[in-house]
Amino acid sequence: MIDTAPKDGSFIVCWQSTWDRPFVLHWKTNQRIVDHHKEFPDDPLKESYFGDPERWDDYDLAHYEDAATHWHPLADLPKS
Repeated sequence: MIDTAPKDGSFIVCWQSTWDRPFVLHWKTNQRIVDHHKEFPDDPLKESYFGDPERWDDYDLAHYEDAATHWHPLADLPKS
């Protein structure tokens, strides 16, 4: 379950039943949502969530119903 996933910024494989494939995500805080909550504190978007490391606008992942529910660690990279 996602509640056991690391929240230290490590990249992990995440998924949930409505997604068509797993994604590599990491725990992040979206500063745009933090700023948005200053004006709209009742907005249900999560400020911190497992999000895309390459996108700052992954608001779909900040919704509770669209958030990752399961995870798996990435395999170690091969040594050269």
